[in-house]
Amino acid sequence: MKYSLEFKLECVKKYKKGIEIKKPDFANTSQKNFLNQVNFWEKIYDKLGVEGLKKNPRNKEWTIDQRLNIVKRFLAGEPTIKISLENNLNPSQISFWTKKYLESGISGLELNKGRPIMKSKILNDKRSRVSKNLNSKDQSNSLTSVYEELKLLKEELKHFKKREKNFEKENKLLKKENEVLKKWKALVEIFDSNQPKQERIKKIYNRVKADKNLRLTQVLKEFSIPISTFYYQLKKEDFDKKNEEIISQMKLIFKENKARYGKRRIKAELNNRGYKIGLKKVRRLMEKFNLKAICSDENTNLTKEL
Repeated sequence: MKYSLEFKLECVKKYKKGIEIKKPDFANTSQKNFLNQVNFWEKIYDKLGVEGLKKNPRNKEWTIDQRLNIVKRFLAGEPTIKISLENNLNPSQISFWTKKYLESGISGLELNKGRPIMKSKILNDKRSRVSKNLNSKDQSNSLTSVYEELKLLKEELKHFKKREKNFEKENKLLKKENEVLKKWKALVEIFDSNQPKQERIKKIYNRVKADKNLRLTQVLKEFSIPISTFYYQLKKEDFDKKNEEIISQMKLIFKENKARYGKRRIKAELNNRGYKIGLKKVRRLMEKFNLKAICSDENTNLTKEL
């Protein structure tokens, strides 16, 4: 089925925006095959632009060596979409060459010079040949050749069914790998956050506990956390529970002053508010909750952390 350039561009734009695309009434194919075709157009558009969606010139000739190389890559298991994009070639053309190669070998890939023969004429020629073979003395040989052709077609059908199953398996594996990567990404974000160590470990433990596909030993190994340290931090009581009021006031002062107060100013402000606390304790709590004051140097226009 041939589609216009405007129709292809419209389908590609809808596909990129995530808009549902329905098979047109004039397309003699299924919805699934049509969406596969749109996916192919989108990849060609990303690689070659609008020129890639234009119809290939009919006078372009592929040598036997070029055709044979493409067929061998296809039979070796390379994805059809990859071969198509690299050679700006329609996937149906690759399937056609492969079929010819399986039927007749290299001779099936030879260039047919002259005007293309009409389908009706081809069918009539085949019928006349079959009738002549049946009426000839070599009837047994013709039956043998027909049997061999049927055998080759069956083998080809098995080959394509096997490839289809392999594609389905690869698709399922890719989906599983994508889900696993998302889970690991969430764990990495927790591990690299600025939260206290005990809180990070508790969040990692809850995430692993909620997901049956993740193993705790594997997660700890990836993040280089000893098991003893992990369970110690998990079971350890928070030493600063009694300082919750001071911590909340400290965070409030830090926020009110837009992260410009260091440990000395925060200590002085806490003392003004009636909290007796030492400078070392203020420094420890600020480090624990990642409260880093930033001040600017007007002369050098640099920033430093206090």
